[in-house]
Amino acid sequence: MPSLILHIPWALLFSASFAAGVVLNNVTLDDANRNIVYRPSGSWSIGFGKWDVDATQLFNGTWHQALSSQGENPSPSVEVQFTGVAVYVYNVIINPTIIHFQLDNESPITGGFLGRSGVHYNVLVYSNHGLENTSHTLTMALDNDGVSEFFFERLVFTVQHEEQRDDKTIWECDS
Repeated sequence: MPSLILHIPWALLFSASFAAGVVLNNVTLDDANRNIVYRPSGSWSIGFGKWDVDATQLFNGTWHQALSSQGENPSPSVEVQFTGVAVYVYNVIINPTIIHFQLDNESPITGGFLGRSGVHYNVLVYSNHGLENTSHTLTMALDNDGVSEFFFERLVFTVQHEEQRDDKTIWECDS
């Protein structure tokens, strides 16, 4: 019985595989972003005035500030909603400040920041990473001790999404 021999010189076989990759992007919300909620509204002002703050040191040159009043209820707060896997908050620190951070109605975390002499820019006052890639609400409330000042500058959050890649593998066959 004769055998059939198939001869395909230099045949190219293509196979495509689709692999998912994770892509992370940082999104910066300036203090003037309209998605940021300041409460109570009368407690906040756009940064200017008696402080010798160099606007060129700030993201988009602005900040929001509030001063606590002894026993004020509610105390000045900032609320931001975002979807992502990490969040970072940057402030200007001038004077001692106590801020309470609360993510998604979990127990608040209190941060105390000592403003040594001078103005300190781009101070990371809160970070949280390893979050579920879902919608989150971060509330930052100034302590109502009567001496804390809040100079909110910006919030950065990390967005995670899947990317489809088209990987092509080329196989050469020589018989």
